[in-house]
Amino acid sequence: MIRVENLSMRLGNFALTDVNLRVQRGEHSIILGPIGSGKTTLLKCIAGIYRPDSGRIEMDGEDVTELPPERRNIGYVPQDYRLFPHLTVSENISFGLRVRRSGNLEDRTRAMLDLVGLSDLSRQCIKCLSEGQKQLVALARALAIQPKVLLLDEPFTRLDSTAKVRLRRELRRIHEQTGVTIIHVTHDFEGSLNSRNRVAIMNDGRLVQDLSEIKKYLDEKLGYIPIDLRAGG
Repeated sequence: MIRVENLSMRLGNFALTDVNLRVQRGEHSIILGPIGSGKTTLLKCIAGIYRPDSGRIEMDGEDVTELPPERRNIGYVPQDYRLFPHLTVSENISFGLRVRRSGNLEDRTRAMLDLVGLSDLSRQCIKCLSEGQKQLVALARALAIQPKVLLLDEPFTRLDSTAKVRLRRELRRIHEQTGVTIIHVTHDFEGSLNSRNRVAIMNDGRLVQDLSEIKKYLDEKLGYIPIDLRAGG
């Protein structure tokens, strides 16, 4: 579904170096690593927001490395959600559909409201929502355009522990219902490793591919490894 080959990019003093990643169709893949390891930079390259210095990005066998974001059919949820405070919940969710002049805007918006459980808040202003509800609105907006891939950048950062547990449950349910391919980057080691998703490790601008290196890295971070891991390639 998604193949990243030998991707490199320099931003100031930081660089992604020879990143290789494969994500299968319908998979929920987590890229786990500390803050500043390059996770967001990689996600933005996949989304088309950043243009890599070298390497290749494929989706369904098509080279999309040079394509702009709007031609990649990707749903992207940034850390700060980027919701429009002057629009209602429903208007935020339907924004991408209006830009694309979708003919089934109302039906699709209602379906997304039902999917994330916010139908009762469709006319609510964004400022009145909790952080967890805002995250669900951002997810619904990204899914409304029926993307091939959903990219999640640190989706739990602004949430308290109770909201994190609830949103992880909701995200698992949404993934099971939609079957969308998800790439989810996070520095939440324990929360991610307790999940059932495929996990890859990023550190210092590189994806850690060797299982012995992954074990050593996680032993240093956690002192134990609660699940079996497969490398990202």
